This record gives sequence, C-alpha cells and structure tokens, in this order.
Amino acid sequence: MGYDIGVEQSFMDKQIVIGLSWFWNDIDNFIDWDNNSWTYQNIDGIRTQGIESTIAWHPCDYFNMQLGYTYTDTEDDNGDRLDRRPLHKGTADLNFYPTKHLQIHFTSVYVSERDDGDEKLDAYTLVNLAVSYQICKNVKVFGRIENLFDEEYEEVGGYGTADISAYAGVKLNF
Repeated sequence: MGYDIGVEQSFMDKQIVIGLSWFWNDIDNFIDWDNNSWTYQNIDGIRTQGIESTIAWHPCDYFNMQLGYTYTDTEDDNGDRLDRRPLHKGTADLNFYPTKHLQIHFTSVYVSERDDGDEKLDAYTLVNLAVSYQICKNVKVFGRIENLFDEEYEEVGGYGTADISAYAGVKLNF
C-alpha cells in the first residue's frame, strides 16, 4: 500500500515552478540481498516515507534550471534502515540554448552516505555534461561526458563504478 500527495505552484507567469510531495509506502514480503549469507532473503515488511521537492526557474528562452531534493526514511520489520538507500539526495539541472540549434545540459547529483551491510558507503557528487547540435532538419550530433570530474564512488560496496566516460553519436531522421 502506498500514498503520494503533492502540490505544484507556478509564479511569475510560470517562470518559477515549485513542487512539494510527501510519499509513504508499506510493502509486505520484500525480497532483498543479505550481505551476511550472500543470498536473497524475504523481509516480512518494509516502510518508506519521505518528501520530494523541486524548484524550476525558466527566466528566458535560452536558459532554465531545476533543483530537486529527496528525503527518504526507510525501515524494515526490525526497525533498521534499508541498505543502500540514501537519506538525502539532491539534483541540479542547468540547460543552455545559446543558439536555435545548440543545446548544452549540465546535471549534478548528490547522494548522501548510506549503509551497505557492515560498511558505510561515502557520500558522492556526480557531474555530467551533454551537448547536442542540430546540423540540419534530419541530422543531429550529440555527445555526453558522465562523471565529468572523475569522482570515485560506490553504489554497492565492493562494486566499482565507471570513471569519467565519454559518448558521442549522430541521429538521422528520414
């Protein structure tokens, strides 16, 4: 069973949009990985609850930004926090449109420290960059760099994550 209640309000002719929501979930028979036995286990029940908030700013046609924050409180049937679920998570998105054909997108994600079995995973911040250029009606080139500042982090204890990575492509429409 779950509930999600939210409100969103715009201001200044929709240049600023603020949203806030509260969520609550009660889940029976949750299956999760047990770090001690290295097998999956059934948890009789878990509860998650928290808030999500956003603020978006659209001051002009060539720039906009959005900030988001999520607070997530989790608890299993023993009263313990669930592994790998951050209490705090924040996002920031910046979009630039310097010309009609060029788009530049920065995104940043902050994840707070969290437990993973007997170890504590460090907080981390990732920054990504994406660029696209519409060459003509049917051809767009694009590229992105993930983990722009080569942050070392773990989402799951003992499992590596990608270093700085670059991707590029061409999109053709016929």
